[in-house]
Amino acid sequence: MSLTKSLKYHFLWVLYFGFVAIAVVLHQGEPTFTASGPYALGKPLVWLVYLAFLAYSLWVSSKENFFKALQRMAPILWCRQVGIDLYLARCRVLWLFDVLKRRFFSGAIAVGSAHVDLC
Repeated sequence: MSLTKSLKYHFLWVLYFGFVAIAVVLHQGEPTFTASGPYALGKPLVWLVYLAFLAYSLWVSSKENFFKALQRMAPILWCRQVGIDLYLARCRVLWLFDVLKRRFFSGAIAVGSAHVDLC
């Protein structure tokens, strides 16, 4: 397979890993893989789940083209319904995180001598 055809076939993965590379390079703040406190086990556990999902997604994409699969599934009404439900659920979770952030972390806090505005 030529490089151009390979990049075209794996466009979404190229885009994804490009985004990840930019996020890692520009990351500032807390450590990426470690955490402390009462929920220190949570961060490695979430990373493990994420990496397992990523590995499964890479395996699936090696077996079947994402866009061709969407073309086959689009005419099936239940497939559309499941897709819409997944995206609505994602929006609800993001909205809930925003509400919780505003409720429990609203205002500003002092970190050392720096003033940090949370909203």
